[in-house]
Amino acid sequence: MRYRSMLAVAAVTALAAATTVVTATSSSAVDTTSVTVNQSSQPAGSFTLSGQAAAHYKLPSGMRELHTATFPDGRTQTRYQQMVDGAAVFGGQITIIRSAAGEAETVIGAHFPALHAKNKAKLTKSEAKQKVAKEIGTEGDFDSALRVDPKTGRLFYQVQSIRSDERPVRWVDATTGETVKAFDAVTKGEGVGVKGDTKHVDSTLTTAGTYRMLSADKRQSTYDAMNTGRTTPLQVKPMTDADDVWNEPGMTSPGQAAGVDAHYYANVVDDFYGDTFGRNSIDDQGMQIISVTHYGQGYCNAFWNGSYMTYGDGNGTTCKSLSGGLDVDGHELTHGVTEHTSGLIYENESGALNEAFSDMMGNTIEFYAAKKNLDPLAKPDFLIGEDVINTAGDPTPGFRNMGDPMQDGDPSHVSQKLAYSGRLVKPS
Repeated sequence: MRYRSMLAVAAVTALAAATTVVTATSSSAVDTTSVTVNQSSQPAGSFTLSGQAAAHYKLPSGMRELHTATFPDGRTQTRYQQMVDGAAVFGGQITIIRSAAGEAETVIGAHFPALHAKNKAKLTKSEAKQKVAKEIGTEGDFDSALRVDPKTGRLFYQVQSIRSDERPVRWVDATTGETVKAFDAVTKGEGVGVKGDTKHVDSTLTTAGTYRMLSADKRQSTYDAMNTGRTTPLQVKPMTDADDVWNEPGMTSPGQAAGVDAHYYANVVDDFYGDTFGRNSIDDQGMQIISVTHYGQGYCNAFWNGSYMTYGDGNGTTCKSLSGGLDVDGHELTHGVTEHTSGLIYENESGALNEAFSDMMGNTIEFYAAKKNLDPLAKPDFLIGEDVINTAGDPTPGFRNMGDPMQDGDPSHVSQKLAYSGRLVKPS
C-alpha cells in the first residue's frame, strides 16, 4: 500500500487500466476485421475472447511481452507486442487477463498472421532521427522505433520528441526516408479554477530550511514555470514556501493556489487508481507524478506531454487556473495511464477513444473524491471542467457534458460523428 501522509495535497490524473484493456489501434493506419472465433481457430485482425474461447487461446509465435500487472485479487494482466522482421507491428498487441490460478479469462487485441515486411530498412534509427530533426528542430528528448504498418506492410520509423508543450511524431518510411504521417501527440484537456478552499499540502523540508512541494513519499512533485513557455523558453523551479503555509495570492506566478490544487489533486488521482484498481501510479511501477503550473500567459488549457502534467493559468475570468478542476487533472493524468497500458495514439479513432476514456475517468474520480469528502466545494457530475470554465450565457459550464453531449455540439453516438468536422471547443 502507498504511504499516505496526514498532510496530503496534490492533484493529478492518469488514464485507466481497469479489468479490461483496449489495444492501440488506429482506424487511419490499421484495417481490422471482426471475426468469429472457436476453440480451434486462430483469430486474425481485431478480436475479443472470453470464457472457454479465452481459456483455450494459444499465444501466437513472434509475440514479445511488454508489461505485466497484478490486480489485488491475484489476477494478472499481460500485454504482448507482435514482432515481424525485427519491427513492432503497429496496433499488433494482445492483452491476456489471467485468473490467480493462471487460466486465461479474457483475451483482447489484434494480431496479423502471415504479415511480412514489403520493404527493407535502408535507414538507421539515427538517420531517421536526423531527418526528422531537420524538419522539427533538435529540441526535446527524441525516441525512435522501427515499426511495420499492417495496412501497407511497409517498415517505418516512428520518431517522436517529448517537449514542454508538444510531442511531435513523424512516421518515416524506412526505405525512402519519406515522412508518411505527422501529428502532435500531446494530449490537451480543459479545466481550471482555484475554488478558494483550504487543502493540506504534503511537503518536504529542505536543507535550506524552506519547504518544497514534494510529497513525503516522493510520489508527487510540483513546479512553477514562472509563466514561461509557449512564446518564451520554458523555465521551471520547484514550488517552495518559507513557512509551509501556501497562501501566496495571485493566479499567476508566484501565486501558490494553482500549485496547491495541482499537488493535492495529483495525490487524489494517485489514490483513486490505487484504491480502485490496485495500480501503482501512472505506469503501475511507482512513477513520480510531476506537475508544472503557471505555464505561459493567459493559457486556458492543460496537457500531458508523455512525462509530466502542465497547467495554464487561464484568463482569470471565463477560464481559471486549470489545475483547480479535479476532473481536468484526472482527465490529463489518465492520458498517462492510457499511454502505459494500451498505448492508444492521440489521433483519429484511437485518439477519440483516448480522449473519451480520460473524460470517463475524470468524472469517476470526482465521485470517488465526493465519497471520501476529499473535495468539499466540488459537486460530482457529468460535466468536464465546470469548476474552471464558465462562459457567460452557456447553458452548461465546462467544456463538455457527458450527460447530454449534444448540448455542447458533440455527437452523442458514434453514428453521428460524420456530421462533425472536428471537436468543438467553447470560447474562452
